[in-house]
Amino acid sequence: MLKKIIIGIVANGAGLWLTGTYVSGATIPGVTIPLSVDGLVLLVIAALVLTLINLTVVAILKFILSPLVALTLGLLTLVINGVGLYILTLIVPTVSFSGIVPLAYATIILTLVNLVVHMI
Repeated sequence: MLKKIIIGIVANGAGLWLTGTYVSGATIPGVTIPLSVDGLVLLVIAALVLTLINLTVVAILKFILSPLVALTLGLLTLVINGVGLYILTLIVPTVSFSGIVPLAYATIILTLVNLVVHMI
């Protein structure tokens, strides 16, 4: 279980960094080049909170909505992951998205990064 949490933190940190770097309208703390120590700490905190959200709230939503996920051939999973990112913006106020489009791009990026990392 601890290994899964650590892998989740790394994957979410990488996904948040990519989102903050490449998605205009997404404000992620600590996304600077080069990374500063303070920025890295803020990024790790945001990744930790997102990992905890994914392990609790998102997992519960996927379980409750699993029949609908099956009916939509998994596309509802993107919406559920977007809800997880929205919850992150409520808990960590330094993470913000200027609209639904940056949130959708961030959801796609984070989903793809998590998919690739968990396949390894």
